[in-house]
Order: sequence, then structure tokens, then C-alpha cells
Amino acid sequence: MFFSFTWISSEQFKEIVSTVADDEEIAAWVGKHGKPRERIENIRWNNDLRYKRLSELPDGMQEYMEDYIPQFVPAHLRHHIDYFFDVYDAEEKRMET
Repeated sequence: MFFSFTWISSEQFKEIVSTVADDEEIAAWVGKHGKPRERIENIRWNNDLRYKRLSELPDGMQEYMEDYIPQFVPAHLRHHIDYFFDVYDAEEKRMET
């Protein structure tokens, strides 16, 4: 979804994340190399994903998450996963138990 929205390839993204130090640098790079968008487009896209339940994702993404969550989300947090972004919050230890 990110690559489709930004028009950045996975190869380009892998290369930049392997060479920069932090999220701010990645964000600046995406802003410079991604498809130019109006601010409101970015806000809408982000809010759509932020509040998107796993059951609202495209079928292929739901199937992917069925395998991804048990593999990468700690067991004690899995019952807290309701929204798409919850997966990454749990994985990156931003979710409390």
C-alpha cells in the first residue's frame, strides 16, 4: 500500500533504509523521491490506514496478516490487535499490555 501510494519501489526503499540513521531522514527522502501529493492526500491516506480494521484490508493483506501476526507480534499483545497500525505498534513496543 505504501509503495503504491508513494510510487517508490521496494528496491529503492530497501536501499534507503539500509543507509540512513533515523525515521526523519527516511521521511525526508520519501518526501523528495515519492509522488508529490497535496498535504490533505497524505492526511487522508494516513487516517484511512490508522483506523482500518484488519477485516477491512484487501483479501491478500488479510491472508498475509494471518501469518505475520503470530510470527512477529508477541503473544501477550495479539488480543489487542484491532487495527492495521496496532500490528506495528505492538511489534515496535509502542503498545502497552
